[in-house]
Amino acid sequence: MSSNYPSIQFLRQWEAQRSRRFQRFSDRELREERRGLEKKLVSLKRDLRNGKIQRQSETYGEMRRLEKRSNEIAIELFMRRAQKPSPLGVDWMLSRLESTKGPANPKSGSTSASVGNTRERFARRILARKGWSVHDWANEAKVDFHTANNYLRGKTNPYPASRLKLARALGVDVERLPA
Repeated sequence: MSSNYPSIQFLRQWEAQRSRRFQRFSDRELREERRGLEKKLVSLKRDLRNGKIQRQSETYGEMRRLEKRSNEIAIELFMRRAQKPSPLGVDWMLSRLESTKGPANPKSGSTSASVGNTRERFARRILARKGWSVHDWANEAKVDFHTANNYLRGKTNPYPASRLKLARALGVDVERLPA
């Protein structure tokens, strides 16, 4: 199963390059620049639509350049917001996750709910530390998303080979992975 996602090494290189490119600008300056780019784009599109521009091919190139720069700024602003610690922090989120009691589905009194809670508490802590979603975990383990998600929720017991892949992706021994 091949992944269409970029490698972690590529993302780290891209992140370092992105940070260097924008580090000298404040959030306010970036927002102002993005607003200016958006205004230019709207103006170009309007002029193009009204037939005021003679060299359309150059205008389309300029529009692509402006959109690319605007998107880069949007990503930078998003990443800056994401890197700021939340008021409550990750520890609070993990403690809330651990304190959830009772079945995942209140209508079902099955034992799979308690199994799911145990699995979820164990895996979510590691996933949060790695900054992964269940989807990221499944991709890293090279298993189907539903395999990881159903294991986590206590709905199914994966095959031993899949369980081994899930454990390795989390960086734990398969014996430590809740059954």
